[in-house]
Amino acid sequence: MAFCGDGGACLTLLTLHLLGVAVFLGGLLLALYWKLAADRSNDPAFAAAVHERLRKADAQVVGPGALVTFAAGYAMVRFFGHRIAETPFALWGLILLFLALGLWYFGMRRIGDRLLDEARASRDNRQPLSKDYAARSVAWLACAFGALGLVALTAVFMVFHFPG
Repeated sequence: MAFCGDGGACLTLLTLHLLGVAVFLGGLLLALYWKLAADRSNDPAFAAAVHERLRKADAQVVGPGALVTFAAGYAMVRFFGHRIAETPFALWGLILLFLALGLWYFGMRRIGDRLLDEARASRDNRQPLSKDYAARSVAWLACAFGALGLVALTAVFMVFHFPG
């Protein structure tokens, strides 16, 4: 690789970084797919099951994917003897990543917890999903599309602005 002075360490960090991006982006895409399926079914039991699985996936897939993405990216910058503030493309990548993480953590996760509670209540009371559930679902979807867009923008930005 042209941009790796020490091929082994740099290639390992790059592989970890790309794996983290794939897991983070894939987790967001999969969450969006299942959430759309739950909303389309309009079945409270299915919606509750989906939200329970999304909660687990956040902790086991999306969060760790984001952590690996950040840690390996930061380590690559430091490996080359730079600081993030001195490397504009890395700084913008970090800003975009943190914006996506904000939409995921403060948007999707928090709204998802409320959606889970409401879907469980609807399931347990044998009631249809309410209009409040639908409104929260729209907010969740907006956060999801925003986070996906930011991660995709960051990935494109990194690929086409990576030196070397």
